[in-house]
Amino acid sequence: MRFFFIDLENVRSEGLEGVSSLSDSDMVFIYYSENAMNLSIPTLENLNNSRASKKFIKTNYIGKNAMDFQIVSLFGAMIERNRQGSYYIISQDNGFRSAVSFCESYFEDYGITCGVYPTIISAITAEMKNSLKNAPAKKKPAKQAAAPQAPAAKQAQPAPAPEEAGEPDKAPEEPAAKKKSRRRRRKSSQIKQESTAADAVNGEIIEEEDPASTDQAPEKEPAVKETAPEAQEETQTADKLGYIYTILGSLLSQKTISLYAEAIDEAVAGCKNREELHTYFRDHFGEDEGEALFKVTQGDFERMKQERPKKSSGRRRRPRRRS
Repeated sequence: MRFFFIDLENVRSEGLEGVSSLSDSDMVFIYYSENAMNLSIPTLENLNNSRASKKFIKTNYIGKNAMDFQIVSLFGAMIERNRQGSYYIISQDNGFRSAVSFCESYFEDYGITCGVYPTIISAITAEMKNSLKNAPAKKKPAKQAAAPQAPAAKQAQPAPAPEEAGEPDKAPEEPAAKKKSRRRRRKSSQIKQESTAADAVNGEIIEEEDPASTDQAPEKEPAVKETAPEAQEETQTADKLGYIYTILGSLLSQKTISLYAEAIDEAVAGCKNREELHTYFRDHFGEDEGEALFKVTQGDFERMKQERPKKSSGRRRRPRRRS
């Protein structure tokens, strides 16, 4: 769950940019006063369309930094009440940073995320950069820990050796009886071998005449041929989009990159500059989500343009703008 504390006196309507992209599990506290109680009509429309819970808090006390003190008070109270989630103060006042850093260190056992950002969309962008970065690293030690179990099972096999060492002590008790039993077993085994040899000859004749075995062989071959193109397509897509993972791996998590990899590849192929990239993201993902994605990728656009494999793509088409 995410909590946004809006300092309306400081950011006005611009601070609420990105509120329409929030989910129903998010909470927005909007602090206003007599000096700041007006919002633009587009901002009001985004608030109505947002699925997040919203609460307006009026600052009745008049004085210097009165709203700031109330924001910080509720900021710490909500952390102590929920003890999890992300907490963002939306303001350009740097005075909040000392309070936020104190709460982040004081409540470090809760595993929370805190920050001060000028807009909601900038907080979402920062969250995209830092989300799930450690997830791939946690999976690798699990595979390495499972490997040493195999030799442990092999070392446990020589354990019954000392039990076999005690058997020669019992052998001299009845040697005559054991010799007779061994002779009988040899005779019976010889008889079984002769019978199985005759059955084997008959079996070979039946196998030559039975066409069932020859009919099964060609049925398995097309199954292997059908899976080969699928494996080739996976390798081709991995080679084609691999440059996006290498470039944006330090900015976004692999899970986030996989959601936007194909769209980013199309944008890099069709756009010529950052302005076209900006309009492409906003047309395909909406104003808020497209703006966040553009802010993450605009610094590496030229690099992605150069490192994108040319042979893997077909004709480059310019993205069509929505009317």
